Amino acid sequence: MAKGKTYQFFTKAYYALMFMMAFVVLILLILNVYIIVKSIPNVVIVESRRVLDELIAEILTFFVLIELTRAFTEYFAYHRVRLSLMAEIASIFILREILIKLYVGEYDWLTLIAFSVLLISVVIVRVMCLKYSPKE
Repeated sequence: MAKGKTYQFFTKAYYALMFMMAFVVLILLILNVYIIVKSIPNVVIVESRRVLDELIAEILTFFVLIELTRAFTEYFAYHRVRLSLMAEIASIFILREILIKLYVGEYDWLTLIAFSVLLISVVIVRVMCLKYSPKE
């Protein structure tokens, strides 16, 4: 009987932590939208490349936060997170980093090859998830 109560306690604690993490991601998403909207006039008025670089980085971060929100939403709906969704989030994050490095111009061939190998690995995982996914 004690085992069941311990399991219930840890399950409830786990759900509470997941809810708090989802709430934090939602707050970050809202703050990110606020930062993007707030910096749009600065890009137009100041016409600084640095401000534009920051805006692009924030927009790409927004896409990552949307995918994280989707992961938490799926977890609360199905009580699991698909590996394919995690691969999608990883690929979006990798693409974000590649785009930022390419846009800012701070890249060398070794970094690009490393990111490319990492992205290819994540895509292979995603394809394997689709090919060998369990039937619903």
